[in-house]
Amino acid sequence: MSRRAEMGHAQKNETPKLRQQPGSQCKATGQTKATRSNSGTTADSRTEVIRQQKRREWLCAKYTPTPAWKRARLALILRNHPGNSLEAQRHRIMFAFALVRSVSTQEIRTLLDVTMPNARIWELRHKEGRTIEKSMVIQETAPGCRHRFALYFLAQKQGEGN
Repeated sequence: MSRRAEMGHAQKNETPKLRQQPGSQCKATGQTKATRSNSGTTADSRTEVIRQQKRREWLCAKYTPTPAWKRARLALILRNHPGNSLEAQRHRIMFAFALVRSVSTQEIRTLLDVTMPNARIWELRHKEGRTIEKSMVIQETAPGCRHRFALYFLAQKQGEGN
């Protein structure tokens, strides 16, 4: 028996088995999502522990649809600050933080017309020195499938109150 087979990993010519997750169905297509899993892996392995932690984090994220007032304010930002330059995109994100406090990756991408929100957030953090925090939320995409997205917000400075 090979070392790979002893550890419970699939052989090179084997395809990993798919297991269905309960309740993870796309509204648009009606298909149930499936995840890959190798049979026989130990639950004590580091990757399994990390996978379980991420699953718990995903389960803790709550579904938050974008309210109409937030959509209207983000549309106003896009209308008043047009442009495709990186600087214009970063400005739109900062204006969104000022007006609505927090924006998700999905909202930045669709309502503020920023094609790579993660890159713009990285630039704001590392090039402009902004302190931007994130948490995870679940939102629906245009076809109706629910996905987990980062919700970004500016961190409060020490001594700052509500």
